[in-house]
Amino acid sequence: MEINWTILGWIIDMFLNGIVWFVIILIITPILGVVDDWVRKFLEKSLEWLRNNGYRLLSSLLFIIILGTLVQLNLIPKIIY
Repeated sequence: MEINWTILGWIIDMFLNGIVWFVIILIITPILGVVDDWVRKFLEKSLEWLRNNGYRLLSSLLFIIILGTLVQLNLIPKIIY
């Protein structure tokens, strides 16, 4: 009886790959719960801050875009070189 080394190597590779992914899942899963809590808290604080200061921020960005366009068109001189 001859051993097909290709198939045997494939089976061993699949087995070891499964073990490695299992260990990765065991390590990563608890970390994901903590990171999820941090991201949720950050997003809640950011959205609350945007509700309070959002209009001022958006109007400032729009003003910067308009002034930048006017500078590029040479309609107003550049202040900062």
